[in-house]
Amino acid sequence: MSNNTATAKKSVEEFLKPLTTARHAYIGLHGFAYDRAKMRRKQVQSFVKEQFETYVSKGTNVEEQVVELTESVKADLSEKIRLPRPTNLLKKVRKSSDDQVAELEAQVEKLNEQLEKMAKKKARPAKKSVAKKPVAKKTVTTEKVIEEKLSGDIKTTTTKLVETPQTSEVTTEVKTEVKAAADADKYAPYVADVQRYDAKADASIIRKIVIHCGIALRNNDGRYVACSDEAERQTVRNSWLTRKLGVDGETAELDKKVLAVCETMKADRMKNRVTFYYLLAKNEDKLSTL
Repeated sequence: MSNNTATAKKSVEEFLKPLTTARHAYIGLHGFAYDRAKMRRKQVQSFVKEQFETYVSKGTNVEEQVVELTESVKADLSEKIRLPRPTNLLKKVRKSSDDQVAELEAQVEKLNEQLEKMAKKKARPAKKSVAKKPVAKKTVTTEKVIEEKLSGDIKTTTTKLVETPQTSEVTTEVKTEVKAAADADKYAPYVADVQRYDAKADASIIRKIVIHCGIALRNNDGRYVACSDEAERQTVRNSWLTRKLGVDGETAELDKKVLAVCETMKADRMKNRVTFYYLLAKNEDKLSTL
C-alpha cells in the first residue's frame, strides 16, 4: 500500500513539475520587465534633466542678449531724442558775431573820418553855413546805412556759420559732449565703486558690465551679491564666470574663485554686483574680452 502511495505521489510531482517551472518563468519574466522599466525610467529622468538644464542655459543666454540689445537700443534712442544744449556752438557764434561787430565798427569810424574830410573840403564861408546841413544829413544817412549793413552782415554771418561744414562738426562735438556727460552721470556711481578696488579701472569696461546686468540693477536683489547665499554664488558662477567669461574648470575650483572675490569685498556689507563682476573678470584676466 505504501508503495502505491509513493508511486502516486511521485507521479503527481512529475505532473506538476512543468507547471511549477512555468510559474517560476512567469514570475521571473515579470521581475525582468520590472527591472527594465526601472532602468528606462532612470534613463528618461536623466535625459529630461540634462535637456532641461540645456534649455535653461540657452534661455539665460537669450535673455542676456535681449537685455543687452534692449539697453543698446534705448541708449541710441536716448541720444537721438535728447536735445543737447549747444553751449560751445553758441560761444563760437557769439565770438564770431563780436568779431564782425568790431570789424564793422572800425569801418564806421573810417567812414566817419572820410565824411569829415569831405565836409571840410566842401566847406564854404560863414555866410553860407547852410552848406553844413547836407553834410550832417549825409552823415546820418550814412550811419543808418552802416547800421543796416551791420545788422545784415551779422545775420548773414550767423546764417553762414550755421550752414558751414565746421558748424556740423561743432554740432557733432556738442552731441558727443552731451552724450559723454549723460553717460558719465549714469555710470559714475558704478565707476566710483569699482575704482575703490582698482583706481585705474576703465570706465568703458564698467559701462559694458552695467549694460550686461541691465534691468537687474533696478532692485536690491539684483544690484548686490549676497555671498552668504549659496544659490546666489552659483548664479554668479554659472551666468558670469562660466558663460560670459568662458572660464572652465571643476565646480569646486570655480566656487573658490567666487569666494575669493567675496573675501576681497568682505568690508562691504552690500557688495555691488558690477564691482563684483569686474573683480572676477580682472582676476581671470578677462577684462579685455568684455
